[in-house]
Amino acid sequence: MVFCLLFFRVINLNAQTFLSNSFAPIQLTIPFNEQKLDVRYPLFSWSGNMDFTKNNASYVIRIVEMYPYQTAQSAILSNPVFFEKEVGAGTLLQYPVDAPALSDCRIYAWQVIAYDNKTKIVDERKYTVKYTNKIGQSEPYMFTTKCNQSARITNASLTQPYIILAKTVDNYVYRVENKKLNFKYIEDYAAYELKYKIYNWKREVLLTNNPNVPSTKVALDYGWNYLSVDLNNAEINPPVAAGNIYQLEVETPKGDIYKAKFEIQ
Repeated sequence: MVFCLLFFRVINLNAQTFLSNSFAPIQLTIPFNEQKLDVRYPLFSWSGNMDFTKNNASYVIRIVEMYPYQTAQSAILSNPVFFEKEVGAGTLLQYPVDAPALSDCRIYAWQVIAYDNKTKIVDERKYTVKYTNKIGQSEPYMFTTKCNQSARITNASLTQPYIILAKTVDNYVYRVENKKLNFKYIEDYAAYELKYKIYNWKREVLLTNNPNVPSTKVALDYGWNYLSVDLNNAEINPPVAAGNIYQLEVETPKGDIYKAKFEIQ
């Protein structure tokens, strides 16, 4: 009985050691998770633990492009590799100028994996290195590249300021002239069709865009979008009137609502 207990304890300890070595933590430091980058060739950095140094570990950095509604974890597991490089024992990498260019206003996921350097297989004919023993990895992080302003302007009057939407509204009321409701909206992650509604003070819906009606369909670009709604639209019932306060609400694909109050001048 004692022998069996010792036997299973040894197996359990070996299993814990194997799992610990297989999933030893690597901490990503730069860029931090969900950081928006303003540079074309960013610096990547991370930190391992002392076991990696003693085992002469070799790090590999992997970057994939994320698609709409993905998490960093699912992107790393399923998307094709955009960039991958063996870094050796170092914990820094300046994104190479000869690597595939990071596209503007895109989201990427990145991860660092540590391999046992003594288990690599070198193919000198194909100039490739393959590792057979992974000893650690980081949690995937994500970053967004710089977004250039969109040139999209739909029937907008450039003489009027653009309303900035927010999740909460206070007593501030924007003034709208000539029944042209101009507002700007930033789309960080994915292009999609904008959904909006306009309410009166009674919380009655006066206008909502319909994707099936071309005149109200609004497709967004990456980055800032400068948009306009014509409040002379015949579909608004009852028509908007000067001196009244209304509320614009925009809904994101995630269900978040952004709002702004405005008054017709």
